[in-house]
Parts: sequence; structure tokens; C-alpha cells
Amino acid sequence: MDLSILRSRARRALSGHWGSAILVTFVAALLGGTGGSGSFAGSSSNNMDLDSWQAMLDRYPVLEQVWHVFLMILPFLAVYTIIVFLVGGMIQLGYCQYCVKLSLGVDGGVSELFAHKGIIWKAFGLQWFTFLKVFLWSLLLVIPGIIAAYRYAMAPYLMAEYPDMGISEAIERSKELMDGHKMDLFLLHLSFIGWAFLCIFTLGIGLLWLNPYMNVSEAEFYLQVTGRGADAEAVG
Repeated sequence: MDLSILRSRARRALSGHWGSAILVTFVAALLGGTGGSGSFAGSSSNNMDLDSWQAMLDRYPVLEQVWHVFLMILPFLAVYTIIVFLVGGMIQLGYCQYCVKLSLGVDGGVSELFAHKGIIWKAFGLQWFTFLKVFLWSLLLVIPGIIAAYRYAMAPYLMAEYPDMGISEAIERSKELMDGHKMDLFLLHLSFIGWAFLCIFTLGIGLLWLNPYMNVSEAEFYLQVTGRGADAEAVG
């Protein structure tokens, strides 16, 4: 598999659509649809007791103001987390479909992210069942977890294209497609590492362009492993 061709096709697909792709990717990320669960994680390693915390607030009044602001927005953060938890899987399917369609010359815009609202619970199940399987493999060692992540990487693309497909079927079909191609996708992702380092010097602003580039390249990979490549027909 010539990865440079996949990247070239992705750039060609994005040409004239960068603004839309950046917006859709940003919205998808906010709603937990670009790979992460979107949940907030806390730490239990903080041993500061309440008296020490109160003493620090008394010593630095500005911290107390910040703390009060945090308490005010905490309910909104909780609601946001719940929303992301519930809709993340659906948004993930919509984003996969958006990237595939863009690869085929069709820009569906932000509305594409909500194209699978009819199977929101199945999409939820796919995202979290896949996460659970990868997590369990990761308990053995890091490497088996990484391999599992690549083994199931095509499952959301498959369900996005075939909404009637069940969770187990999508996962099994992904395993078949990725048989012999896990290293190809890993190398495709690795090929963007130079751009990722450059984004550090832009204070992360460069990621607005890099993330769509990477995801559309992955959509090109999906079309390639399904035997369609640049000649595929639009999905959904």
C-alpha cells in the first residue's frame, strides 16, 4: 500500500474544502466523535487536606475567585460530559461518513455528523464495546492494546456505511479488513509525526489543519482496504 498516494488523495479531497473540514472536525471533537470518549478524568493522587486547601485560598484570594467560578460552571461541565458520553458514538459514525464522502468529492458539512441519529444507541454500544475490548487487551501489555485498537479501527467506518450492521458484525468485519494491514495504518499515522511536532510551535493551532488531513487520509485507507480506492461510490 503506497501511503504517499493516500495522503495525496486526501490533500486533493480537502482542496477547496479546508474551511468546512476544519469546522466539522472541531465540532466532532467537541462532541467526542474523533476517537476519544470525551469524558473528564479526575485524579485521586492529591493528598491535600481541606485545612491546607482553605489556607491556600486564604493566602491567595485570586485562587478563591477562580474556585468560585469553577464551582459555578461545574454543573454545565457535568451536563456537557453526559451529552458527550451519550452522543459520542453517533458523532463518530457521522464524522467517519463525512471523511469518506469528502474523499469521494461530496462535502456534507456539519449536518453529516448527525446523520446516524436513528442508531444512536447502537453507535454508543459500538464505541464503548470497542473501547472495552482495547482496554482489556491493554491490561496484558501496551503492545496488545495498540494492536487491538488497529484491529477494530475500521468498525465505525463500516457501521457508518452500513447502518443495519450489528456491533459484533462490524467488529468482526474490521478484523478481516485489517488482517495484514494493521502495520499499514500504523505507518500512515506515524507519517504525520513530523507535522505534529511542527504544530507544537504554532501553539496547537496547526492541529486545526492536521487533524482533518489525518482523518481524510484514514478514510482513503478505508476505501483502499475495502477494494474501492479512488473509484468508490459515495456512501449513505
